[in-house]
Amino acid sequence: MSKKGQSLDDDVHISYDDQAKINKFAINNTKLHDFQEDLAEKKKELVNLNEAIDELVILDETEIVPFQYGEIFAHLTVEEANQELERSKQSLEGEISSLEDRVTSIKKLLSDLKTQLYAKFGNKINLEESD
Repeated sequence: MSKKGQSLDDDVHISYDDQAKINKFAINNTKLHDFQEDLAEKKKELVNLNEAIDELVILDETEIVPFQYGEIFAHLTVEEANQELERSKQSLEGEISSLEDRVTSIKKLLSDLKTQLYAKFGNKINLEESD
């Protein structure tokens, strides 16, 4: 067999649908990374909120503490600050849960697309993450 015959065998035909799947994989892979970054940030925020709640425990209930709302500070009692922190914590836990659901959904989609693309292209396509 000549080299010319071998190169023709190595050529891969990519249909419009195949390209659409590859593009969908790339777009969702980027979304996955974005959601994972957001999730890591939210989890750090949750740790900070829990630490703040723990710090309030050691204070006397009658003390006034500064509490930040956006760019301003308000003076709240320990009880009021604790309520605000708990509200923020619940909201953040909801956001984390939503992000985790999105990450799971996208991972499933990516897995399905990988299976389809590897079935068609085998080792001629690389969908694995590079370091």
